[in-house]
Amino acid sequence: MKKTIISLIIIMTLSACVPTPTLLKRYSKAQFAKLDPEHAKDYVTVNVQSYPKTTKTPQFKGILDLSDRGQQAYIGALSKKAKDTDDFISKLILPLEFKQPKPIKERPKFMRQLEFSIGNEKGLASRIDSIKLTLTLRAPDKVRFSTWDRIVTNYQSIDIGKLTVGEKSSFSLSPEIATAAGATEKIAGVSYERSLQEEAGIKDRMMISGTLTDEKAILFEKGAAGMDLAGNLIAEVEFEVTDVDEITVFSFDNLFNKDGDPEKDEKKINIKETQACYAGFPGNIEGNLEYEFVFREVKKGGETFLEGDDEVVFQKGNVKIDNIIPLIPANEFATKIWRISVGNEELYIRFKDTEEVVLINFPSSDKAKTFLRWLKASKSKTIKGNEIRIGENRNITNDDFNKLKPEIRIKPEQGNK
Repeated sequence: MKKTIISLIIIMTLSACVPTPTLLKRYSKAQFAKLDPEHAKDYVTVNVQSYPKTTKTPQFKGILDLSDRGQQAYIGALSKKAKDTDDFISKLILPLEFKQPKPIKERPKFMRQLEFSIGNEKGLASRIDSIKLTLTLRAPDKVRFSTWDRIVTNYQSIDIGKLTVGEKSSFSLSPEIATAAGATEKIAGVSYERSLQEEAGIKDRMMISGTLTDEKAILFEKGAAGMDLAGNLIAEVEFEVTDVDEITVFSFDNLFNKDGDPEKDEKKINIKETQACYAGFPGNIEGNLEYEFVFREVKKGGETFLEGDDEVVFQKGNVKIDNIIPLIPANEFATKIWRISVGNEELYIRFKDTEEVVLINFPSSDKAKTFLRWLKASKSKTIKGNEIRIGENRNITNDDFNKLKPEIRIKPEQGNK
């Protein structure tokens, strides 16, 4: 008799440690419904904000930031150029500068952070089970989606390896994360400990997938058990301008000798012409947003943390947002070009070989100011035998030199295209 009682006690104790089916169920009762577009916004809302994403090139502070071999090579090169010990030491302690070459004839590209703010309008026990976001460009003939390289959710930052349109534009990931109930998704099975950490949603995983085309950026997010997708989802996306115009820019090098005087040997002076690309339209870049979702609306059982006892309705909705989404403002497309002028007339160059007369554009303020300083110091009316003109038809005169000034021009100008 005693053995029977002891056996019953053991069985009852072990049974109490085993999770009941309710703990592992997604719901106790479910219905499925489709929301009309007007009422879908009463369940889920989405807003989009676009922010510039700047990438900084790592800056080395000094020689100590180099590797052992790098330090050795740097010291060896520096010792050959230094005039004496004092010169060597003075240069050794200077910050290192690394100039990154930037090709100018490239289509303008803009990295943006697209922040989707997803709202659960019902709150508490009810949650967003899945959501699909589709952002469509309104002017695909002027700009296109180029790449994306990172997705950030409320639960994890996911590096998707800079996927490029036309190569690997789609991705699908199931990151190992912790659910809202505290369950770690990489756990293989359910332990017999009676705690929410092991009992809630172990078999589910969050899923994120996406597809990028020239015209559309599509993101799909599927939550795990107990995980509400309300919050912010950030996608880092690169835009490339396809509607571009080109302009010739000049670079005049070696205008001054070692003493700082205008170079008299014209053979040492270099004239470089490069084609610069800029956006061929003055307007903003905009998009349209559409989203689809499945909303898990709890009708009964919402007073408990566990979802297995819930009576739910899975509401499916689709919303097309009427408002236009601003993605990149027009001022970010502006390309700065510098010129030198006298009054309303600008500086030109007439090439002796071709007799072509070309407006002188400079890619930077420094280039324009250096050339202007050379003009005023040398009083030269030609450069390497090529005539310098004010306007297309008038040669520069002595009276013009003191009136010359650098001016900035913005491309594209308002009214273009």
